[in-house]
Amino acid sequence: MVDFDYADGPELRLLPLAYANLGDAIRDDAVFGRAGGLFRRTWTQNQLLFDRAAGALSALANAGIEPMLLKGAALSVLHYRSAGARPMADVDVLVPPFGAERAMAVLRAEGWRGEAEPAERQIRIHHSYPFRDGGVGHIDLHWFSLWQSSSDRPLWGAARPLELAGAAALAPSPSDLLLVVCAHGTPRQPEPAFRWIADAVTVIRTAEVDWDRFAAEARRRNLAVAAAAALRYVREELGAEVPEDVPARLAPERAPRWERAAYRAQSSPAGPARTTRLLLERNRRMRMLRDEAPWHPGFLTYAASIWGFERPWELPAHAARRVFAGAAARVRPGRTRARTVPPARGNRDPAS
Repeated sequence: MVDFDYADGPELRLLPLAYANLGDAIRDDAVFGRAGGLFRRTWTQNQLLFDRAAGALSALANAGIEPMLLKGAALSVLHYRSAGARPMADVDVLVPPFGAERAMAVLRAEGWRGEAEPAERQIRIHHSYPFRDGGVGHIDLHWFSLWQSSSDRPLWGAARPLELAGAAALAPSPSDLLLVVCAHGTPRQPEPAFRWIADAVTVIRTAEVDWDRFAAEARRRNLAVAAAAALRYVREELGAEVPEDVPARLAPERAPRWERAAYRAQSSPAGPARTTRLLLERNRRMRMLRDEAPWHPGFLTYAASIWGFERPWELPAHAARRVFAGAAARVRPGRTRARTVPPARGNRDPAS
């Protein structure tokens, strides 16, 4: 239906899996060859990523920090069972919250560097931070499994062992990994995150999901609204074997008002209202963690830190500049819009 030359990025990231599933059933020789090439390239890139990450995993374990693999790497090893079927840009590694600073020191000693130093400052702001080794290695170090942070103690308690390129690590149980996939993939993103759909269906097809645990964890983590929407979609659109009563058992209509408001914000287009709503949710979640969050400031202090400011009083001037730039662009229709206000230091999409 779509010419191969016009496939976009999110579609291309699904083609290695299509090739793995269909193989010789792809009748068009040109498409077969190009899809096979994407599969082989993904396999090669992932092998390089895994090899570099394995050294970091071993270093963390030797320092007494047990690492857990999330998302792509765990899915590839345990559920796709092929390094070529699931493209990924990095290896997500989870460590306990109060081990994050020591884990950063271990990575730095192994030659890894954060995108902005000192990386330790990010522990107070985000749930994860990227590290690179100067080559192909790319690790996203997590101290919380999700941006929608909540206690990961049950996640650690149900974890199971795996091996990545010869290095020992842990992975979430199928129920927990499925919840991570649903929560991470459902928010609206600049590029459609089709991959979460394939990830969710693959977990459901290849593992025995404990649906009671899934529902209980979704409610505990205040992710019932997102989880119910995700399960309804894969069940109705792709025929995934989700028990009919599970979305209803999540009772999304009885979720706290702030959780429902946050889900609506995650599903809306980018803009100041969405950003503010997501920052409020993130800050609320950090305060709810109490003894597990390394730092849980007031909202204005947190928002200032997210955008790279040291003091809350710098926020109004930043907001005014952004509003003025947007208004100026709207009164000049038809002209190429230039970035008139540079992004604040350390700016990241709060939901990334």
